[in-house]
Amino acid sequence: MKSLIIISFIIVMYANPCFASLKDDVKKGNLLYNSKKYAEAEKAYREALSKNGKNGVASVNLGAVSYRSGQYAKAVENYNNAIASGSVGLIPICDYNIGNVQYRTGDYETALKYYKRAMDLNPADKDAKFNYEYVERKILEKQEDKQKQKKEDKKDNKQNKDQDKKQDKNQDKNQDNKQDNKKQEDKKDSEQKPKDGQGQDKQQGEQKEQDQQQQKEQQKKQDQQQQEKEDQQKQQQEQQRQKEQEEQQQKEQAQQQQQQNKEEPKGEEENKPSQPEGQKPEEKKEPQGLEAYQSPTEEGGEMSEQEAKMLLEGYKGEEAKGSAVKMRKKKMDLPEPAKDW
Repeated sequence: MKSLIIISFIIVMYANPCFASLKDDVKKGNLLYNSKKYAEAEKAYREALSKNGKNGVASVNLGAVSYRSGQYAKAVENYNNAIASGSVGLIPICDYNIGNVQYRTGDYETALKYYKRAMDLNPADKDAKFNYEYVERKILEKQEDKQKQKKEDKKDNKQNKDQDKKQDKNQDKNQDNKQDNKKQEDKKDSEQKPKDGQGQDKQQGEQKEQDQQQQKEQQKKQDQQQQEKEDQQKQQQEQQRQKEQEEQQQKEQAQQQQQQNKEEPKGEEENKPSQPEGQKPEEKKEPQGLEAYQSPTEEGGEMSEQEAKMLLEGYKGEEAKGSAVKMRKKKMDLPEPAKDW
C-alpha cells in the first residue's frame, strides 16, 4: 500500500514570519514521520494547520499519520480537507490514499472507484494502476468464493434436509411400530380377559372380521383355480385344433399324391395291346432257312463257334445283295447251308 508524505514546496514570496513558521512545522512533521514518530509528527502538522487551517499539504500529511495509526475515519476526513483546500495537484494523491483506506476497511468496490479517479487524474501513476488491477482481482476472487460458498451451503442444506427427512421417517416408523405393538397388546388382553359385555362384543366383531377376511381369501383362491382351469382347457382345445389341422394337411397331401400317381404313364406291360377274349396270343415262329440268318440277335447272348462259321458263310452268300447277315444269339439247329461256290 502506498502512503505518500508530501514535502512542502511552498516558496516564501515575502519575508512573513507566519509563512516561515508554517513551513518549518510541516518540515518538522515530515522528519518525525519518516522517523516513524507518528504522534510527534501529528503535533507538528496540527501546529501548521493552527496557523493556516486550509493548508492542503499539512492536511494530506496529517491524513497519512492517521492512516499509519489505524485511525481510518480521521484519515479520510483529513484527505477530504486537503481536497477542499483547492489545491488541484493534491486531488489524485488524496483519491489514491482514500482508496488505500477503503481497501483496509474491506470496502473493495469503493476502493476501486477511488483508484480509478486517481488514474484518470494522473495517468502516469503506476501505483494507482497496480492497486486498481490488484483490487479488481480480489473482487473477482471474492465473488467466486461467494458463489462457491453458496453452492456448499446449498449442498449442506440439502444434506440437512435429507437427514431431517430420514429422521422424521424413522420417527414415524418407530411411532407406527409402537402403535402396532399397542394394538397387539390390547387385542391380546381383550382376547384373554374380556372385562364386560362390551369387550365380548368387540371380540366377536374382530372374530367376524377375521372370518370375512378368510372367506375373501378362499374366494380369491377359488377364482384363481377356476381361471387356471379355464386356461388349461383353452390350451387343450388349441392343441386339439392344431392336431386336427395337421391331420387334415396330411390327408390332403395323401390325396394329392394319389392323384399324381393316377396321372403318371403306365409301364410296358400296361402299354401292350389287349387280346380279344377267348383268343390265344400268336406264338412266335422261329425263322427258317436264310430268314434265320437275318434275324436280329438278342441282347446279352454269346455267339458259338458254329454260329460264327455260319455267319461267315452266310455273309459270303449275300455279298451280291450287299446286305449283312445277322445271327441270333440263341443257338438253333439248322441244316448245313448249301454252298454256291
